[in-house]
Amino acid sequence: MNIFNNRFEAGSLLAKKLEEYRNDQNAVLVAIPRGGLPIGHAIAQYLNLPLEIVLSKKIGHPMHKEFAIGAVTLKDLLLSPDANGIPKTLYKK
Repeated sequence: MNIFNNRFEAGSLLAKKLEEYRNDQNAVLVAIPRGGLPIGHAIAQYLNLPLEIVLSKKIGHPMHKEFAIGAVTLKDLLLSPDANGIPKTLYKK
């Protein structure tokens, strides 16, 4: 198990493994806010790629909010197989 000092260090180390994408005109780095953004920023800087942000919201299990059963974006709803048996009224707005 790797332990990193921070997300920027983790992103920098990951970027080195993605070296083949440096300056790739067809590549775009996509990150999600909060935890993924610092990592994505480090990778995008190192590889000289544009950085796009995807806004999403976790759908928590009705009985255990920290357990993700899906995610919703401005355009889509994605559910895990773990959502089986949970009435949609419990996670739909």
